[in-house]
Amino acid sequence: MPMREKCQREKEKRWQYLLLANMAIPVYFMLQEPAVRMVPGLGALVLMLGLQIAAISRRSWVPYLVLIQTAVMLYLALVYNPMYLYIVFFMSYSFYVLRFPLLVGVTAAFALIVIGSMIAGGYESSMQYWFNMLPPIFGGCVLPYIVRVSARYRDMATRLQAATKQIERMAQQEERQRIAGDLHDTLGHTLSLIKLKSELMEKLVHRSPDKAAAEARDMHLAAAAALKQMRETVSDMKIVRLAEEWEHARMLGAAANIRIHIIDGAENFPFTPLQESVLAMCVREAVTNMVRHSRATECRIEVRVEDEAIKCVVADNGIGLSSEAAAASSNGIAGMKQRLALLEGQLLIDSTSKGTRLTMYIPIVKRLTQKGAADL
Repeated sequence: MPMREKCQREKEKRWQYLLLANMAIPVYFMLQEPAVRMVPGLGALVLMLGLQIAAISRRSWVPYLVLIQTAVMLYLALVYNPMYLYIVFFMSYSFYVLRFPLLVGVTAAFALIVIGSMIAGGYESSMQYWFNMLPPIFGGCVLPYIVRVSARYRDMATRLQAATKQIERMAQQEERQRIAGDLHDTLGHTLSLIKLKSELMEKLVHRSPDKAAAEARDMHLAAAAALKQMRETVSDMKIVRLAEEWEHARMLGAAANIRIHIIDGAENFPFTPLQESVLAMCVREAVTNMVRHSRATECRIEVRVEDEAIKCVVADNGIGLSSEAAAASSNGIAGMKQRLALLEGQLLIDSTSKGTRLTMYIPIVKRLTQKGAADL
């Protein structure tokens, strides 16, 4: 189990143990009963507490423990008072673990217990009592499905992060292989040529100095060409292409079930290598933060060239930047601002409960050519 997931599980367990402190409330009311009824009632509550502790520490036992807990709640509701069904809130951890068919059965059984206990206690005609029972009805019939959906969402986010890391590792491996191929093609042939010419020059240096000098000049030209090719290769490695980021964004969106709409209005714009790399890295960071924190279903990315600036907008329909999400993505946002600052650009953030909109500006620097015409 990954360390992060293990820490998350331990945090959940601690929260569940703290939640059990609320068992003091039904114990308090049970202490008001006569001794003949109080003793078995306290025994039932202690049993309920022990079963829940076992459910938290032993996940494999949960299906069996839930059935026993349901029987205990039935006993308390029928023999004592339907209000003891509030105990169902202590079982939220069990709802997260249960398989769906058993979960449906437990919630259906709980609904029958509510109805049966109300009829057995003679409260079926009391609207006030039904109103008081709304929280446990929610806790036993609706909350289990909310807990399950939340758990599935969290698991999906965990799998998405793992998939993203795997994609990044695969991309890095592919890039290493490409670099190795480029280096082999660039240097392998030239170094072999230099080696052969150096051997030939060694043989000619005494017999034919002129030919040896010619070979030396060829070696110099070959070395210069290899150096130029190496610089071009290294320069190309440093450039992050926007077209590659579009594919990366679509891949992340598909994994997170987010529809990505890309409008590339600068497809034919003559970006400098630095401009394209900065914009591509900022788009990557924006999309990554959106997938991790926004809970969006749609995202729109648009790049267009205006009179004075290159403008890129990343907008989603998520929940906006909560304080927790803002803290988690603060480093990424700071990195985007720093990259844009290299080009005297800026980042604007507009976040509401209906979504987040990141707008990136990179100014277009124009210079005058010798003919006096404006040029980029």
